[in-house]
Amino acid sequence: MTLKEIAQETGLSVSTVSRIINKENYKCTSREAEARVWEIVRNSGYTPNLMAKELKKNGSKRPMSRNISCLFARTENSVAEQFFSPIAQAVEQEALVQGCPLGYSFSMLHISEIQNERISQLEKDGIVVLGKPGSDLDRLLRDKFKNVVVVGIDVNEVPFDRVRCDGYEAAKTAIRYLYDLGHRRIGYAGLKDISAYDAYFDFFTEHNMKIDESVIHGYKSAFGIDYKAACAFLQAEKDLLPTAYFCSCDMIAVGIIRACRELKIKVPEELSVVGIDNIEMGQIVSPMLTTVNVPVREMGRMAVKILLDRINKGHTSAVNIEFPTELVKRESCVALPVKKA
Repeated sequence: MTLKEIAQETGLSVSTVSRIINKENYKCTSREAEARVWEIVRNSGYTPNLMAKELKKNGSKRPMSRNISCLFARTENSVAEQFFSPIAQAVEQEALVQGCPLGYSFSMLHISEIQNERISQLEKDGIVVLGKPGSDLDRLLRDKFKNVVVVGIDVNEVPFDRVRCDGYEAAKTAIRYLYDLGHRRIGYAGLKDISAYDAYFDFFTEHNMKIDESVIHGYKSAFGIDYKAACAFLQAEKDLLPTAYFCSCDMIAVGIIRACRELKIKVPEELSVVGIDNIEMGQIVSPMLTTVNVPVREMGRMAVKILLDRINKGHTSAVNIEFPTELVKRESCVALPVKKA
């Protein structure tokens, strides 16, 4: 399969196909066309010209082929899937560009099979772990893999290479934006065991704000936070709503916006909503969701580069690369009117 053949199948120009495959920051005008290109690359086994360039550079010596795998450490539901899927796609694409197609992808559902050595195709040169591994998985990774990189939010205390964003600061950014808009009665919807939950309480303490436990909906598992749950607690609060909700991820924020539409609560006029992640669904929902962007695709690509560098003995000490987050202002938040004295 050549670039020209991929171009013919997709109806794109050869130069556009080349940019999609080989340029990290290229943004195709059509996400569908971009996805189609990568589907053909994946199914055909096409490998970009990096390998040929290396052969030319090294003469007859063929560059060493590397095999890597990808583990979804936190994919218990659609909340995690919406965040990690773009990272996984970026990992696969960068692996192809680097000349080492992804050998195997698996989730926590396969852990027992890994322990029993029943995944014969498992590639052990290195592994990209999406999300923070628990203690059991931590030990398993140490036993089965020499080279590991973990990518995500809240992956601070792991003994491997890390590509991360600071979830605590991302949460502070979102809450501070609501505060600057005049909101003081701000609710929380999200997980309890993450830094966003800590950031919420710390922000209130730092600003001498009263914490209203009745509008804090913290869950041990994301299974408990969905559209129906949002409908239930918003219905209970309808006569005494907070002026805003901070959500630990966009999927929860989208669920709240949908629930508000069902309950005829106007967003943002009656309730402002902000999330974290910047998933595509946040741009489709109405009103469009204000959020904090996490550069997941860049993180996925960097994870592969860091992993290959470790495999090739480029570094031996643990590497920690932190990507910045950024507030994305859309339509789901509004400033409160200033009260006249």
